[in-house]
Amino acid sequence: MLLKIMLVDDEKSVLKGLAHIFKKHCPDFEIVSMVQSANEALQILENTEIDIVITDVMMPEMNGVELTKIIKDTYSHISVIVLSGYDDYEFVRQALKNGAFDYLLKPCRYQTIIEMLRKIENELVVKERENEKVKRNKLLEKLLKGEQQLPSEWKIDNPMYMAVITTNGYVNSFFEQFYQELEGMYNSQGIDALIFQNNFVIVFRKDISLEIMKKKFYKYRQKCSSNKFSSLTMAFHSFQYGSNCLMDAYKTCQRMIEFMEFNELTSVIDDESYLKMLEMQKTVPIPSYFSGIKIARMLLGFDDQKMLDYIETNLNELHQLDVYLDPVRIKREVICEIAYIEKEIKQHLHEVELSQDQDIIEDLKKIKTIKDMLNLLKRYPMSLLIHIQNEDDQPHYIRAATKYIELHYMEDITLQKVADTVYLNPWYFSSQFKKYTSKSFSEYLNQVRIRAAKELLQHKDLKVYQVAEMVGFQDAAYFSTVFKHVERISPKEYQKTI
Repeated sequence: MLLKIMLVDDEKSVLKGLAHIFKKHCPDFEIVSMVQSANEALQILENTEIDIVITDVMMPEMNGVELTKIIKDTYSHISVIVLSGYDDYEFVRQALKNGAFDYLLKPCRYQTIIEMLRKIENELVVKERENEKVKRNKLLEKLLKGEQQLPSEWKIDNPMYMAVITTNGYVNSFFEQFYQELEGMYNSQGIDALIFQNNFVIVFRKDISLEIMKKKFYKYRQKCSSNKFSSLTMAFHSFQYGSNCLMDAYKTCQRMIEFMEFNELTSVIDDESYLKMLEMQKTVPIPSYFSGIKIARMLLGFDDQKMLDYIETNLNELHQLDVYLDPVRIKREVICEIAYIEKEIKQHLHEVELSQDQDIIEDLKKIKTIKDMLNLLKRYPMSLLIHIQNEDDQPHYIRAATKYIELHYMEDITLQKVADTVYLNPWYFSSQFKKYTSKSFSEYLNQVRIRAAKELLQHKDLKVYQVAEMVGFQDAAYFSTVFKHVERISPKEYQKTI
């Protein structure tokens, strides 16, 4: 890197001395100008490319402190070194404050000058690399967005490759280490990378082994697992040179990653394995597991028990298939089934207005995993049934909930657990439960438990704490409090009356 230097000093002897040092000891630095005043220096800087200015502090008309400020304000890329005598410390301090890189004491030892210039040179090299990296990243970002066509110098006859890595946490340090090792392997040639849309994207304009990429990926995934960032997925895609090939390649990698996330897989997916899994899932007809015709028929017949059994059995069976499903395809087919269900309800129940028509569609679009989708599909028919049922009748889900409580009261059951069994969110279930039973969930549960406790207390050999545990209370004192609140008498007193 050839650096261009300007020397500024009102003493000719100093200029000649510095020029001699550079000629003898720094042949890779070029002195392009030597002037004896700050004004001359500023005139030359207007039309000359300079990297470093070495200036004296004490000069007539304008001193080196003022010159430093003007240079740094106007030409921020230029490094300024000030020359100073021992008694010029205050001037030096002000020059450094104005942006000078450092200072030299007169008379100057050539070793000190060389050391300082090498330091500036190293900093400029680092800065130049950073600027080049920023330029490359901006270009790559435009290529990924399709805002710019691929440059002709990128053209190669062989396939290009793209690796897109995503994680459940933003691990910038992981990406940097991963990229640095790849750069070392390929000498930084034909490889570009950046963080784009929270994904780490690497583009290879040279042949690369998938097996090598897998080994590197698994190595770094193992490192990240100790930091709770184990959910790492990589899509590896091969493509040919073309005007918008990077944008198309990135979209393909996104679809591959979406496929992996939907099926809750964390590994490497490549073109061959992706196409194979897509082909396998085509054998699974979604209407066989979520049929709009059957669900609509059961809804219109208010056959809620049969509908719940159908949904529970079929969707669980779908989840257990040894096939990975394509989220794009399954969402499209499910939307068709939902459209049929809602059309049938509107056609046969004219007075019913489905206010949530679009909600299920929007929810489906946001779904990330197959598990979340199946849970949504289990809740959806129940929400429709609640919407169209006669409010005077006690719904099946309330009967199912009370039956569940009667069978499981001795366990550690919660409102959430019971709501899940009837596919309702806990807040809605809580309000509906109180509406149809006139009791809150906890009141109803306690009532069932106390009724069972009264049966058990008839056995004189059972202690109160034993009965409490047998009917689902973890704390005997709390059991006694609840029992007395319901029966107006303590468990011990009740046992004595038997």
